[in-house]
Amino acid sequence: MTAALREVFGLKEGELIVPDLYAWCGAVGTAILETEERRKRNFRDIHRLNQHESEARVQDVTPLSMQDVVLLRGERR
Repeated sequence: MTAALREVFGLKEGELIVPDLYAWCGAVGTAILETEERRKRNFRDIHRLNQHESEARVQDVTPLSMQDVVLLRGERR
């Protein structure tokens, strides 16, 4: 992934920084945004969100397949 990003953006080896704990960046960003939110959520609001979660589940989902996927690995441009 990092090689692809470097190629797409024309970056050299040291120009793309990937933190060791990159998987946590989304959680940290969410926490920062939440601290900036003026109106805090109470337990009732959170409970309402959880109730909608169970209603939104999709029952009949087609499994993923490689049928329509075009692999570009090894292709020349």
